[in-house]
Amino acid sequence: MKLPPFTKSTTPTSLFGKYTTSSSLCILSVLCVSVVSLSPGKFTTETQSSQRSHRGLRSRQTAVRLLLVLAMLAAPASFYSAPAPQSAPNIGVNGSVSTNKVQRGRNVQATVVMDIPSGYHVNSNRPLEKFLIATQIKVEAPNGIRVGPVSYPRAILRKFKFSKNRVSVYEGRATMRFNITVPGDVSTGSKEIKVRLRYQSCNDELCFQPQSRELSLWVNVE
Repeated sequence: MKLPPFTKSTTPTSLFGKYTTSSSLCILSVLCVSVVSLSPGKFTTETQSSQRSHRGLRSRQTAVRLLLVLAMLAAPASFYSAPAPQSAPNIGVNGSVSTNKVQRGRNVQATVVMDIPSGYHVNSNRPLEKFLIATQIKVEAPNGIRVGPVSYPRAILRKFKFSKNRVSVYEGRATMRFNITVPGDVSTGSKEIKVRLRYQSCNDELCFQPQSRELSLWVNVE
């Protein structure tokens, strides 16, 4: 027997939620008929034996239990499962230097790029709300090598549900830059520049726990 197709209801039509199937209703109808058929049907007289009454009562109780079990099996999975918790987006973070080789007495520019998925944002380095975590870069360089201040991108002012005021954010691609200066008395060889990026990502309704990413940039001093 082919079951009727899935149908959508504009209002909740059953205990199991907004959506139901015609087949589920058919199953429940058959079970209800079964329960009725298992009942005595007619009023028993006082002359009938109590043993027969007890058997009928047990049959009705068994049928009701079966009805409840099958009704639970017919319910959609969404009736039992809770909404999946929202998770932080996967933000791509990459770093580079303008050139891998630098002579003593010169400088090189380093770049850190964040690729933020659509529908999300990160707070800028000045988010305008005290409860928000700012995007910050900290740089650790070998002795003798100097690191200039970080240049952050221009922020965008947005209004979200979690804040009464507009906040300052980065969306899409955010690029941060800083200069690395190699003095003339620094020894030659490969030098590691450690970069630590801390940020907080959000969507239109809430913000997630702050995250930290670490990068290593290498320059070869000649």
